[in-house]
Amino acid sequence: MITAFLSARGFDVIQASNGAELELLVRAASRAEEGSSLSLVLSDVRMPFASGTAALARLRASSERIRVILWSAFPDFQVRATASSLGVSAFLDKPFSLDELHRVVCAVLALPAPA
Repeated sequence: MITAFLSARGFDVIQASNGAELELLVRAASRAEEGSSLSLVLSDVRMPFASGTAALARLRASSERIRVILWSAFPDFQVRATASSLGVSAFLDKPFSLDELHRVVCAVLALPAPA
């Protein structure tokens, strides 16, 4: 649903089905950092095979440039603190609307706000 929504608004989206796949995609983009068009990672905190914060930590070890938006349905101060210390760009509480996500994505990427 998120992939289709953002694609319909002109974003190029690559989808990972779990944390391990996300880490592979991010690692590949980090290796090609100069030519990479990966500018934003969207991730749930809880995923199979790797958490969103673990993926963020590995991402930060290889790239400071890529921005990250995390979300969670579980209020956990420690997770938010860890994400903040790793430089998360935004943190959303589930449930959130697709319009809210779109506004946050535009803000993080410094794009004009959606109408």
